[in-house]
Amino acid sequence: MAKKSKAKKPAAESTVRKAANASGNGFGNFYDIKNNATMEKFMSQGKNQFEKLSQDAANAGKEHVEALVKSGNIFAKGFEDFLKTYASLAQSSAERNAQAFKALLGSKTLNEYTETQNRVAQENLDDFLSGVTKLSELGVKLATETFEPINDQVSKSIKKASEAIAA
Repeated sequence: MAKKSKAKKPAAESTVRKAANASGNGFGNFYDIKNNATMEKFMSQGKNQFEKLSQDAANAGKEHVEALVKSGNIFAKGFEDFLKTYASLAQSSAERNAQAFKALLGSKTLNEYTETQNRVAQENLDDFLSGVTKLSELGVKLATETFEPINDQVSKSIKKASEAIAA
């Protein structure tokens, strides 16, 4: 008949136990916790806190990516509008310059040529300043709208961090 053998404690456990008992510093009973409920509660809280922190970090990362994607889409649409406006300004400028060239060629006297040249130069300057102003306004609008989702997300993150620190 085979004898039932008692399960031996792992060598590391008995070594730790012996060392704790031999040191005489009062830690001998630390290893032999009769009631593990406190330790289990502590470990469970740590695990729960870590899981919550991990989930919060994943959610924050997802929100940041969504804000960047939204910002990129706004930029693409706004830049398309900017380029259309630029192309329209360039086309109208080319058309005006062609008409001005015809008017200059049709001048019969030097005074008429000079008056036409002065008028064309003034119109070109006015159109240039108008176009630059329009493009500048579009650029500012584009930048403002592009960074709005990012600013909102950063504000949310700062608010969450402030609330977490205050708690």
